[in-house]
Amino acid sequence: MRADTALVLNKLGGLYNEKKNLLIKIADGCRLQPSLLAAEDFSAIDESISENTHLMSLIDSIDYEISAASDELLRITGMDKKTLDVFLSENDDAETITLRACKDECAAALDTTFALFNNFLTAAQTKAKEYLSNVQELERITRIKELL
Repeated sequence: MRADTALVLNKLGGLYNEKKNLLIKIADGCRLQPSLLAAEDFSAIDESISENTHLMSLIDSIDYEISAASDELLRITGMDKKTLDVFLSENDDAETITLRACKDECAAALDTTFALFNNFLTAAQTKAKEYLSNVQELERITRIKELL
C-alpha cells in the first residue's frame, strides 16, 4: 500500500476512534438521565443535555473531517466511492483492517447511544404525562373550590 494512502487510512481510523469516544461520553450522560429524571433533578438533566449537545457539535466537526479525509482518499486512489468501498471492505492490509474495526466500534457506540437516548426520551414522556395529569387534577380541584 502506498504511504500516502496508508496515512489517510490511519487518519480516518483515528477520527472514527475520536467519534466513538465522544459517543461513549454521550451514552454515559444518557445512561444517567433517567435516574436524574426519577429524582426530579432537572438542573442536572439540563447540564447533562447541554454537555451532550456540546459533544454532538464536536462529532459534527469530526464528521466533516471524516468526509474531507474520505474525499482525499478518493483523490489519491483515483477510485470512485463504490469501488473504494469495495476495496476497503475486501483489502487485508493492516490499515484497512484497523479502519474497518474502528468504523464497526463507532457504529456499535452509536447504536448504544441511540438506544439509551430513546430510553431517556420514553422516561421523559412518561414523566410529562404524569405532570399533565397532576395539572389537570389541580385544575379540577380549583374549579370545584370556585363553585363552593
